[in-house]
Amino acid sequence: MRRLLPIVLAAALLLPAVPATAVQSVVDNGTTVTVTEAAHRVTVTKAGFRYELRKTDGTLIAGAHAVSGLRFTGPDTTAMAEAATTTLLDWNSDRARFLVTNTNGVQAEVYLHTRPDYLKFQVLPVVAGSYIIDLRTAAVGKGYGLGDHGRDKALSITDYNMTNNAGSNRFISNFAIYPAQGLAQVLFEPDRKRVVISASEHALGAHGVADIRKLYYFIGTPAQIYARYKQIKEYVGYPDKRPKAEMFGIGWEAYGALNSAYNWNTRQGPVQDNIQRYLDEGYDLTWGVVGSRYWRGNPQPTSQGTTLFGLWDDGSPGSNVPPNYPDPQGLKDFFHSRGLKLLLGARINISSSNPFYATAAANGYLVPGHSDTINVRDNPAALAWYKAGTDLWGVDGFKEDLCCAGGYAYDDDKVNKANEALMAAGRYVIVRNSAWSVPGDISRREDTEYNGYFGSPADISRLGIAYGASAAPNYYPDIVMGTNQVDSGLTADEERYFVRNATVAAVMPSMAFGYGPWNISNADYRAAVKNAADFHTKFAPYIYSAAVDSFNTGYPHTMTPLPVAYPGVATVYDAPNTQWMLGPSMMATGACFTALPVSTACTANIVLPPGKWIDFETGQAFTGPATLTGYSFPIGKLPVFVGGKGTVVFKEAASGGLRAKVYPIATGGSAYTFTDANATAKSTITNNNTGWNPASLVITDTTTGSAVAAEHETQTGAFRFTLVPGHNYVLTGGS
Repeated sequence: MRRLLPIVLAAALLLPAVPATAVQSVVDNGTTVTVTEAAHRVTVTKAGFRYELRKTDGTLIAGAHAVSGLRFTGPDTTAMAEAATTTLLDWNSDRARFLVTNTNGVQAEVYLHTRPDYLKFQVLPVVAGSYIIDLRTAAVGKGYGLGDHGRDKALSITDYNMTNNAGSNRFISNFAIYPAQGLAQVLFEPDRKRVVISASEHALGAHGVADIRKLYYFIGTPAQIYARYKQIKEYVGYPDKRPKAEMFGIGWEAYGALNSAYNWNTRQGPVQDNIQRYLDEGYDLTWGVVGSRYWRGNPQPTSQGTTLFGLWDDGSPGSNVPPNYPDPQGLKDFFHSRGLKLLLGARINISSSNPFYATAAANGYLVPGHSDTINVRDNPAALAWYKAGTDLWGVDGFKEDLCCAGGYAYDDDKVNKANEALMAAGRYVIVRNSAWSVPGDISRREDTEYNGYFGSPADISRLGIAYGASAAPNYYPDIVMGTNQVDSGLTADEERYFVRNATVAAVMPSMAFGYGPWNISNADYRAAVKNAADFHTKFAPYIYSAAVDSFNTGYPHTMTPLPVAYPGVATVYDAPNTQWMLGPSMMATGACFTALPVSTACTANIVLPPGKWIDFETGQAFTGPATLTGYSFPIGKLPVFVGGKGTVVFKEAASGGLRAKVYPIATGGSAYTFTDANATAKSTITNNNTGWNPASLVITDTTTGSAVAAEHETQTGAFRFTLVPGHNYVLTGGS
């Protein structure tokens, strides 16, 4: 027998609203119910619970689904049934409450919360049980996001099993943004998620759940949407963490660096020798990862090693003969004396043969039903125990890499809390498995290889853009030249791949090397790879400043899809998977690194948003909106233009000091704000100049009131000057 939840009980189950209540009016005319808020209104057609969203001026944001806006099963069944009838039960300034009956006679209460910039739906079936529930609208427009599932989109997807597969899909998010419509949607549900984005419908749902409580539609400009999404993520338990500057320099990973005999079975000697070779070659490394076999006795790496807390293979009982890491402190000293942060691979998997396993089992630290995984998500004591165990390694941070053994489906947030705890303790963290948020410094895509492991070269850019759209912009595209490189050297096409990979990774938020560039036989190619690394090192301060801005605002400054950056410019939707903004002043493209074999000469169509754009290397200037048809990117060319704010900050190679560079792009009070490596000192550079004549343009340090000496570049027309963190600057004159 069906029963209605008592009103008091149903209300008590609801999460408190963020921000203040905002429903202004609810009008029931018999066939429709219209819920109005100051900026928008939702009209629910009672037949089928078909809901549409409009601005209060009548502009359509999302239309009603052609059949029903809600469908759901009966308790503990799998047959879906469309919503049939709707009754408005009551409403107040917080929400409207409906009773919806589907075509099978099953009932659910639906709560609609409206706020100035978002809606929240909750669907609470009347009879307890396990349900499949979908909420859906008509098709909206071109969308972007979905984490790892968004790799080949402007979105078109039907996925009734969205989850972490411990392989190609590990950053799991059903957040999607539709920039032209000023809309985004997300359902927070760690278990089995359902997503449909097609030419006929946009649906979010869940399978095998008691109810749906956290389905949101966000409304506004992209900046407004991401700001509110950041707040809601934190509110429902998925906070991002502020990243640290070192992880936006050049990294190194043993898994790509060492030959096939050692990339899993790492040894201290080859690790140190390889890093030293990079340093001798002039690569300015700032972090390095040792991923496997530093633990005692070479246990199975997928399930046992990283939870052998502090048990280095150092010659103590149980170690190999000879030991893999005879001097762990010497390894740490080696890294630190060279200015590098040492990270180890980390997983929450644990094996019954692990000497710590008995403690975990006896104390209930394991996931019920999955006794090879530490329950860091739901058991605070287990999380504290895991965190204390990682401290025993005595290193700077960890490359989180949940994988393989134990990889039970769903519970996609099963590692979030572990990474949050590591970040809270000041560790450096590369995140690989998470849901919605990135509780780490950077987020790594799954392993790349020359032969297309988990995707083609095109996926490197496509995934980065999907991550940015998903509000996870601090993207690490994995090791340049990938993993499992053969010991016998590089083919001609692999050498070309190496160069194209390096030039694209250089214009992404994070970059790391493995297999040595000195293995490239072509001297010009070796120089091109080094040039790409030097570019990333040079502009790491600018990139990190964008990463801090991303953390503070939620907006994906470090890797902004062009439709997000320029939602009102129709042409940017023509190349959504190959171009992005790297901070507010650089635009990059991966258009010439998409497939094998890799081309030496490549041309691409480059979409220019409004404004002036300058080819970073040639200094050639263009004016948008326009499309550069067949623009040439010969191998080794950095695929980046300067535009937007037109101001960057870079590290001077000789002195290590900071310099600002203002290109002749933006005037009229345009301002760029730079944040230093400590994420504290800010400097704003304001272009109050009327022109760019070097004879009359003046740059003033407004913090001290003194004029600043500047250099003028003839090729680009840019002005360079020394920047003191915390000082502000203004450009005047220039006529």
